[in-house]
Amino acid sequence: MDIRNDSVAHHKVDGSSFARAPRIAGTFSLEEVMQARHREEMLQLSLMLGATCDLRCVYCFTDAGQPKSKELEWNEIDRLVREFRDLGGRTVCIPGEGEPTLSPHIIPLVHLLYSLGLTGIIYTNGFRMERWLAELLYDCGCSIFVKLNSFDADKQNWLAGDVTGKYTASRNKTLTMLMDIGFARKLDREACSRLGVVTSVMAANVTEMPTIFRFAREHNLIPSMDCLLEIGRGSYCGLTLPLHVVHEVASALRTLDEEVYGITWRPKVFAIASSCTDLYVGICVTADGSIQPCLGTKITIGNIRDKCLASIWNSPTEKLFRNIDRFLTGPCTECVEHYRESCYGCVGRRLQHFDLSAGVKSKAFKHAFLSNGCLSFESRFSRISWPVMRERPMGRGKDV
Repeated sequence: MDIRNDSVAHHKVDGSSFARAPRIAGTFSLEEVMQARHREEMLQLSLMLGATCDLRCVYCFTDAGQPKSKELEWNEIDRLVREFRDLGGRTVCIPGEGEPTLSPHIIPLVHLLYSLGLTGIIYTNGFRMERWLAELLYDCGCSIFVKLNSFDADKQNWLAGDVTGKYTASRNKTLTMLMDIGFARKLDREACSRLGVVTSVMAANVTEMPTIFRFAREHNLIPSMDCLLEIGRGSYCGLTLPLHVVHEVASALRTLDEEVYGITWRPKVFAIASSCTDLYVGICVTADGSIQPCLGTKITIGNIRDKCLASIWNSPTEKLFRNIDRFLTGPCTECVEHYRESCYGCVGRRLQHFDLSAGVKSKAFKHAFLSNGCLSFESRFSRISWPVMRERPMGRGKDV
């Protein structure tokens, strides 16, 4: 079955009732984020289950494939999730350093989340997902994001590093199955679906963005689109687009959304039709238990094997990162989004390695938090948009 076929009429939705970009169930409105942030509450835990993957995506920023040494055991995961719940946590995102559905811990984890009243958001490549697992995820209240970088089988298989030539067909079958089960049924006005698609905007697929975006909107799937992180295989894949091209794509999709679906949004940093507020109310735990401010950076601020989650969350270093907007310098501090506390740039693209012992008064610290605008810059003083985004390579202490 061609998942783009409009004959799947019972899945199509009218987006005209949405005033702003809908989001997937389990994520939070900006109002919820700001309230939790000012109370210093943790809402979200990103948990990498393992690095094992059945694909070798040419742009993968985690270098997924083989398992890591000393990955978390189930008793450690169980303790971590319960600590998270006790801190008031509500959603566990499971992106995986590899493919999370291959982890031996995925089934007990889903059951644990359900028993504790937590929501799980699973990120999967959709390769070889069986119906019994999909139904279990549905019954346990999980939401799912599926990889969708192209409808062209040869291109998608190449991007995914699939040597079998079967990935695209299997992924399409998975998407259709998830819609049939009910993941794409319309919920409320904002958290309107439990199914989304993850798309990396890059040189190989940039012309397909309108097609993928329309497919998502017409089938009530939440589009999660951004440009590549230049770490891991993403640092040498040669598919990174110039920022002005990404800006053009974002602007075209924004116009499409407004004119066709009645949905209004502003591009945030490098995300299209979505935004990132993870640093304000969340934390990331890697497959070996390391704690990172977010999954896009390699900065490590501790390990759950050494300290409990509460002590790490309340540590001065973690507080520094979740108050990152207060340390920024440069053009971002003049942006309306920064003034509204709804944007702080992208740590994953600004900073990969930083000596935390250097201190907030050091040159390294000041350079690390220097901003230079992004896709959505708009001055709160003159109400003019950022005219030029400087092309700066990402790396140690460099911003984009």
